[in-house]
Amino acid sequence: MCDTLSIVADWSENDTAYFAKNSDRSPNEPHLVLRVPGTEHASGAMVKCTYISIPQVEYTREMILCKPSWIWGAEMGVKESRVAIGNAGGFIGDHTTGSLVAVLRKNKPITMWSTGSSTPCISAFKPVFWNSASAPLFETPESGLNYWLKREHVHRAVIAGKADAAKLRDRLRDLESDWLLRESKIIGENSPDTAELAELSRIANEQEQAVIDEFYVKDWRDIRSRNRYTRYWDKKNEHLSKTRKV
Repeated sequence: MCDTLSIVADWSENDTAYFAKNSDRSPNEPHLVLRVPGTEHASGAMVKCTYISIPQVEYTREMILCKPSWIWGAEMGVKESRVAIGNAGGFIGDHTTGSLVAVLRKNKPITMWSTGSSTPCISAFKPVFWNSASAPLFETPESGLNYWLKREHVHRAVIAGKADAAKLRDRLRDLESDWLLRESKIIGENSPDTAELAELSRIANEQEQAVIDEFYVKDWRDIRSRNRYTRYWDKKNEHLSKTRKV
């Protein structure tokens, strides 16, 4: 099961709706954050889903989706019409592979805080906006896959004892605190400047990337100790190493 939290606007202190969700799946399922543009479709068109094809509608709205790399659909996401949705099933997930917190304001820009990576306790929730052009938001699955894999290698390095989880977590939490303050200041204006929000996304991406580069090690898959826990991750690492960057 996935962890899902929703607060409707009428129940919040600031008349704002909130949606939050973790995607709990096999740890080797890359989780991508993709922009899907609004599109008009020809009459009678069909859309090919993961396993079946269904009739297409005349127009699909722009969406920002968080999705496993191998499926047509998504785990959670937000439409330009300020509708957020997430799925939940009976499958007991092994691990959180991606996380999203959406702040769905009525009359001001929406903020989506997304990891674009697994293991939220050692990942950063980066600010994403509709006019963002910075990671973790991507236009193509290939770019999103490369982004997720590098951060997953850092996660596996933590498991292998080759990256300090506490130091990584502290560095990322300090960055998140700064981003939250900056975002709050911009959104607090009567007419928030969307260019400033896009710039915040760009800065957050650069700062988080610098931390990831610092903690990245090439031998991320080589686990030092041997026990039931590490044997499990040894097998996962062997399979993950076959998922190649594009």
